[in-house]
Amino acid sequence: LFVPAVVTTVLAQDKPKAGDIISGIVRDQEGPMMQVYVTERDSTGHVVTYCSTTMDGKFSFILVNPNDSLKASYVGYVPVVVPIDRTYIEIKMKEHPGL
Repeated sequence: LFVPAVVTTVLAQDKPKAGDIISGIVRDQEGPMMQVYVTERDSTGHVVTYCSTTMDGKFSFILVNPNDSLKASYVGYVPVVVPIDRTYIEIKMKEHPGL
């Protein structure tokens, strides 16, 4: 009975809330990607906050709403949309086919 309670507590602590710092890294098949546009978007698709990745592909921003989603976009690559369900997010981008 003790182990499940510990696991639940650990998982609950990782669930992001407004004001938390969301961070991560964006990569492609070659490695980290710099200057990727990373946005927090509300349920209507409007940008709530944004940032760009650093030279080593890292990003961070202060979360406005944990129910929003994160979108990473870069010219020539397929945009990636993921739920904000943790405070550290790794994103793998793929080149847009046909470009």
